[in-house]
Amino acid sequence: MGRLAATGLAIALSLLVAAPALSRPLPNGGVTAPEVAEVLQALGYKVTQGKDGDGDPMLRSSDGNIEFGIYFYECPKEAGAAPVRCPSIQFLTMRGSATNPQAVAQWNQAKRFTRAYQTQDNRVYIEMDAELSQGISTEHITRLVYRWSGALADLGKAFP
Repeated sequence: MGRLAATGLAIALSLLVAAPALSRPLPNGGVTAPEVAEVLQALGYKVTQGKDGDGDPMLRSSDGNIEFGIYFYECPKEAGAAPVRCPSIQFLTMRGSATNPQAVAQWNQAKRFTRAYQTQDNRVYIEMDAELSQGISTEHITRLVYRWSGALADLGKAFP
């Protein structure tokens, strides 16, 4: 088998392995942390599951350079062992500081789906919210991860 054919076969097999995780409809009412973690893992991300200070699910991951969290909101209080379905999530990362005071304003003017803000101690946060209560699939979550990944790629340029 030629190198090109072997490469094509490897790509096709990897897509077949990821396809079931990336094309499944999800029940109304939101997403669970395991569902989002499954999509991230299918895309090659390492994921740690945990809980935030309010006891809601949260995920920690990285694109290989920048660590980020995914926080789950409006979650019902857990009833039993089943994962809770939360109608909204937020991707969040933090940068040390903005060296250019206009960088946050420029980011917010240029970015439609993410927003930046700077705290009093000069830390810069980038976040992206998603409302996921009705009619979504794992493919929708995949698109959110791709959008977030693009924002992370732009962080180094905007906030060196």
